[in-house]
Amino acid sequence: MDVTVSQVRDGAPAASARTPATAPSPRGAGSVAVRTLAVAMIAAVSGAVAGGLVSRHRSTKVVTVDGAALPRFATPDVTDIVAAVAPAVVSIRTGPANISNLFDSAPAAGEGTGVVIGSRGIIVTSATLVDGTRPVIVTLADGRSLPAKLLGRDPTSGVAVLKVAATGLATARLAITERLRVGDDVVALGDALALPGGPTVSRGVVAALQRSVAMSASASEPTRLTGLLEVTTTLGAANAGGPVIDTDGEVVGIAVTAQNGDRPPGFAVDVVRARAAIDALEQGTRLTNALGADAIDVTPLLAHDYDLPVESGALIASVEPGSPAQIGGLRADDIVVGFAHQRIATAQDLARRMIDPSVTSVQLSVLRGSRSLTLTVRLRH
Repeated sequence: MDVTVSQVRDGAPAASARTPATAPSPRGAGSVAVRTLAVAMIAAVSGAVAGGLVSRHRSTKVVTVDGAALPRFATPDVTDIVAAVAPAVVSIRTGPANISNLFDSAPAAGEGTGVVIGSRGIIVTSATLVDGTRPVIVTLADGRSLPAKLLGRDPTSGVAVLKVAATGLATARLAITERLRVGDDVVALGDALALPGGPTVSRGVVAALQRSVAMSASASEPTRLTGLLEVTTTLGAANAGGPVIDTDGEVVGIAVTAQNGDRPPGFAVDVVRARAAIDALEQGTRLTNALGADAIDVTPLLAHDYDLPVESGALIASVEPGSPAQIGGLRADDIVVGFAHQRIATAQDLARRMIDPSVTSVQLSVLRGSRSLTLTVRLRH
C-alpha cells in the first residue's frame, strides 16, 4: 500500500458531498465482574455535557492511500470533519421496505447506518443489524440503493462487513493505533433513514474507555460487549452501525445500541480493538473465540477499587458453558496474567494470542484471589 503526505492550503476546493445535516463502585464484597458491569450501567444513565470543537480556518494534511486523497486535520473543525466523512456514510435496511414506515421519525428494527472502508464497496456496520437471514439494502450517499452481500459478522466484537457491487466509492479511514484518551472530542454520524440533507451529526467527548455493556438477550450470542468506547452523545438506533470519528477524521468507533437506548451516553465498538475481526470478515473468515470467555482490562484504578492483586492482566468477565475455558477450569473473576509463558497485560493481549489456529492447547497463568494457578486449556478454532 502506497502512502504519501502533502499539504493543502486553506480555501482549496473540497470533494462534493451531501450536506450533513462514573465513578467506579467502592470496595466491597461480591463479584468484580458484576460490579464492573454495574459501573457501566450507572454510567449509562448519568451522561455528561459534550465538549466543543474549535477553529474553522487552518491548513490540513492530505494522506493518500491507494491513490485516494484523505484529509487529516491539523486542528479540530466539526464542519470539515463531517464534510470529509459524510460521503462514506450509508443507510442500511434489512428485509423488504415497508412504505408505511417511510415517514416515521425514528428507524424501525432492521434499519441503521454503515460506513464505507473500501472503494470497491466494502462496508462496516454493527453485527446487530444484519443476521444473514434477511436481505440487506444499502443506500449510498449519492442516493443509489443496492443489494448487499454479507461477507461476515462477529457478534463477539460487535461488527459486520458487507459488500455492494459498486466501485470508486468515497471511503473513511479506520484508526489503526490506540491513541484515544478520555476527554478527546468525537463526532458521530447516523443515516438510518437516508433522509434528504445527509447524515445526522452529533458531537461529544470520550467519557470512558474499556466499558462492558449489556446488550439485548440472545440464546446464541453474547449478552454484552466488552472493551467499548463510551461517549457523551446519544448513539441510539439511528446511529447503530455508524461511525464515531476523532478530530483527525478517522473512524475510531462503530456505534452499537445498548440497553440505555436513545439517550446519552452512547457506546461504540473500539475500531482498533476490532480491527483483526474486520480484516478477517472482509476476507470471508471469522475470528473464533477460541477460549470461550470474555475479558476486560485490569487497570491500576480497577485494582485499587477492588483490591486486586495486580494492576494489569485480563479479568475474566464471563465464561461460556461447555467452552474450553470452563472445561479447563477458568472462572469469572479470574485474572489471566500469562499465556504460554508470555505476559498478558490486557484483554486484547489475551485475544490476540487466541487467533493462531496452530495453537490448540495452552497453559494459562491465573490469579484467583490470593492463589496462583496454572490451567491447561485446549482451544477451539
